[in-house]
Amino acid sequence: MIVSQRKATLSEKAYDEIKNAICDGTITAGTLLSENALAQQLGMSRTPVREAMRALESEGWLDIRSGIGAYVRPLSSKDIEDLYEVRCLLEVQAAKTSIFHITDEEISIFWTPCSPRPIRTWRFFPRWTGSFMS
Repeated sequence: MIVSQRKATLSEKAYDEIKNAICDGTITAGTLLSENALAQQLGMSRTPVREAMRALESEGWLDIRSGIGAYVRPLSSKDIEDLYEVRCLLEVQAAKTSIFHITDEEISIFWTPCSPRPIRTWRFFPRWTGSFMS
């Protein structure tokens, strides 16, 4: 089976760059985005940036106001609740999965001879680290 890889359009590149900047906190909630400034930073014309911003608005990332510009939407209480719900589900699944892969040595790290309770930290398991275990 031959899979062709097409090049991303400038709109897709702008979309990815802007969304990544929002997700990693480079662009924060409430920030006013300028098509001109973004186009200059991304090294492209305003048209692909405008298309990317419209796509981000349709997905709820931006709020575009005519004559003013686009603002990054803040997370709502519902958004935060949804994120924690997904995180809880992922943590449970990670725990279930890890049960079948934990070694006796790793289990012994959790239990110390002096303590009847397990040590509640993941810093001993670098291969298990990730956002769901912070």
